[in-house]
Amino acid sequence: MKSKMTLSILRKELPITENSHYFLTGSHGPAPISVLNEFRNQMEFEAEFGLQGGLYKKEIIAREHDSRTALATFLGVTPAEISITGNTSEAMQKIIRSFSWEKNSELVVSSLEHVSTFSICRELSDKYGVTIKTVEADTDESIFLESFQDALSESTKLVVVSQIASPDGRLLPVERVVNIAKEKGIPVAVDAAQSIGQFPVDIKDIKCDFLVGSGHKWLLGPMGIGFLYVNNEYGFSNFRPEFIPDVKLWHQKEDPLPPLDLKQRAEVGTYSHAKIIALGKALNNINQIGFSQITSHVQSLSSLLSNAVSKMQNTRMITPINSSYPSGLISLKVEGRSAKDIQNAVAEMEREKILLKFQWLTAPYDIDKFAIRISLAMFNTNKEVNHLNDALKTYLG
Repeated sequence: MKSKMTLSILRKELPITENSHYFLTGSHGPAPISVLNEFRNQMEFEAEFGLQGGLYKKEIIAREHDSRTALATFLGVTPAEISITGNTSEAMQKIIRSFSWEKNSELVVSSLEHVSTFSICRELSDKYGVTIKTVEADTDESIFLESFQDALSESTKLVVVSQIASPDGRLLPVERVVNIAKEKGIPVAVDAAQSIGQFPVDIKDIKCDFLVGSGHKWLLGPMGIGFLYVNNEYGFSNFRPEFIPDVKLWHQKEDPLPPLDLKQRAEVGTYSHAKIIALGKALNNINQIGFSQITSHVQSLSSLLSNAVSKMQNTRMITPINSSYPSGLISLKVEGRSAKDIQNAVAEMEREKILLKFQWLTAPYDIDKFAIRISLAMFNTNKEVNHLNDALKTYLG
């Protein structure tokens, strides 16, 4: 009988923890052996039996269906509302490109969105003359919400906001942003790449029209998988990605053509069954551990880091701590140091097998706005954080 997954068993399944202190889960969470085995087993199954044989194909489809259902259940929605993508950026691109943009139409985003979102914003501005309104998020929550409300107009076609901001780890009030936008009939896309896997995310509670997320960060799933949610009430017929396959080309003419579902609209061409099935295993691991264990452990690690940083003269934590939604994504600002100084310090710690991220806080980059970003994940330990604290004192003064 297989043992139930626990935090200690999970850590033993992560080879990277044997030779380094890994604080980069916000960029790429290491996949445990159980997830890698699930991926490998599926690839070997396909290599031995192929994908087109009737019985074997049915088995693969059944496994994939179970994983898709597990993901939907994990997020509190139906499988029909979820589409698999290659990553979060691809999913967000599909949402933004599904709108008919024209000169003077508006897209409202927070100032702390991922750089890939700002990349498509620039393209919309350059190509179509779209007005991009950026709302400053590095501020008090009430000021942020007031500014967001002021930014909306009759020309606003879409709002994009992260649940946890990738640059500095702060929790943004997405539910309240959605409520404000809904009052004006404006759809909202939520980037949940940094929240899903850290604490429970119930999309129906957020009430957004779209949501995107990643499988390879805090879920500790395989690399190269993300997902896209479209609210059924928004209407799949209204969701028109830039490229939709023409099913009429292979549909039997004597049968009526059914409307395209989200999977048919958003998933184009051949994709990896193995990644989807392995993601199901990653979700199962988290479900077995339980969010009560995960959040309690990460809160303890965060407190350990916060207490040490509070005693450092020139270093401060710029991530507001929210006990209702404990997050392990934390950024530190070091006063009196240049970007090059901090990059060198991060490189020195990497040589000691302490893996962190130098993080620009704005996009496009502002040479004066940067931080050290630390990801405290469910598999990290008090001992590792103590080593991290010692290294921060050594290299940051």
